[in-house]
Amino acid sequence: MKDSILQEFKDVADILQGWEAGKKAIGFDEVLTWVRARGMVIAFRGDASKIENLAFKTAMMSNKNHVLDLSLQKIFGFEDVWPIRRLNERWTIHVVGVKDGAEKKLTSPEALLGEVLDAVEVAAFNYVERCGIKISKVWVTIMPSEGCPWEEGTAVTRHYNARNKAVGSCQAPDWTTEITFRDDHGEWAEGVVGADLCRIVPTMKADPGGSVMVRDPSKNIDFMVTHAFGFSRSGIGWREISEFINRCGGLLFPSLAVSQLPAATIGEVFFVIDPLVVLQGLRPYYSGQDRWPAILYTADAWTETIGTFITDAAVITYEQLTGQWNPGASKTKHFYILGPMVGYSKGDKDGGSRIEDTETLSEVMKHRSDVWDRNLSKREVMRLANSNTVDMYPYLEAKVNGIVCVDAIVACVVPTFMMGEVGKMLDAIGFNGELLPIELTPDEERAVDGKTNLGVDLGILYKYSWRVYDAVSRFARSTGRIETLRFYSPFIQEQLRF
Repeated sequence: MKDSILQEFKDVADILQGWEAGKKAIGFDEVLTWVRARGMVIAFRGDASKIENLAFKTAMMSNKNHVLDLSLQKIFGFEDVWPIRRLNERWTIHVVGVKDGAEKKLTSPEALLGEVLDAVEVAAFNYVERCGIKISKVWVTIMPSEGCPWEEGTAVTRHYNARNKAVGSCQAPDWTTEITFRDDHGEWAEGVVGADLCRIVPTMKADPGGSVMVRDPSKNIDFMVTHAFGFSRSGIGWREISEFINRCGGLLFPSLAVSQLPAATIGEVFFVIDPLVVLQGLRPYYSGQDRWPAILYTADAWTETIGTFITDAAVITYEQLTGQWNPGASKTKHFYILGPMVGYSKGDKDGGSRIEDTETLSEVMKHRSDVWDRNLSKREVMRLANSNTVDMYPYLEAKVNGIVCVDAIVACVVPTFMMGEVGKMLDAIGFNGELLPIELTPDEERAVDGKTNLGVDLGILYKYSWRVYDAVSRFARSTGRIETLRFYSPFIQEQLRF
């Protein structure tokens, strides 16, 4: 196929590949360029986690002494640009502005991500214009390393990679899907192209006969990892749930309760998940070589819902992976290839607390188990649930940055009056774990059944939660499928030996 990329476009990419201040601010590894509608596209591509932490976390970049302005314009050869210096109150000279050169200037000491990308656009446009090339526009985007440039309506999109000085090609992606969603103006848009996240995010595998519970010998506590759901509460039945699980190959970005107790206010049926799905996101289980497989919070966390992942997030991901995304104008500064956005815990006065190691998990779990004592009265349960503190939930929440496969569901706890529907769903998804039915009294059924007034009696719901724990604990102990919590600290490990 003929190379249709102008040499001047390649020169722009080569110039930006050497923009060290930009690499430090954005975190990209390589610069790509390709043709679009009588213009050129520039993409800064690199490791999604690195770019997320540098460019997206605050969407602000250090521009102290106008280092980004000056370095950008100098690499493009604007020799007339020069810094405006002043003497401050400490009798030191610092740069307060930029004179001449390309007309786009950045704020200092920090500049918005959108400002920086606009400055790149202006500098590149002026450079190409000075070379005698007439173009209509320059687009600047940021791509994760998984992305590959593709222009809609083309079979193949050719692009130049300034890092390896080579021209490559990308075909139309095979992971797209058409969706319907509400746009920024509140209007429904149909047939919009989006990314099917089920086909591009990693799957968390599990070994046969995996662990059912975790034993923390340092605090003498056992706890479990569960996913709660109910058919009636969401207005979705077992057929819809099983169809989505089968199409996705498991649970997409699920929220998991990590505790002695499940999230019974969310649903009355509980998948018990192999705890290594969560533990692999904590040190010392976490290898540190890959992206975080799961993020654990001190309490229930505000993150996106499954509805977002199959609509808005799907559109954004498609744009990010194909080079169509405008990160400066986007409200969402996040690569969904990494999973849900990092959230914050409800009730956490510090704005959210993430747990990254087993030592912290052990301390938080011990505190939570002391607060949510097994013998709490209904009044005490209600007081805690309405406390608006980090202790308002008996569980910690983990958000999985991928798909939890069905084999990682080691057990399912279900009230006996729901065995019919739940059994059909489990058969439909190929569930091979242990079914743990719980017989309830009529009063308990009314308290936990989503078709009635769920949560009207938090006291009964709390007792039901402990019955779930007991059922899982009996199964775990009878089979010996218990993971003994490992610690990074040699001191803690030594103490546990005695």
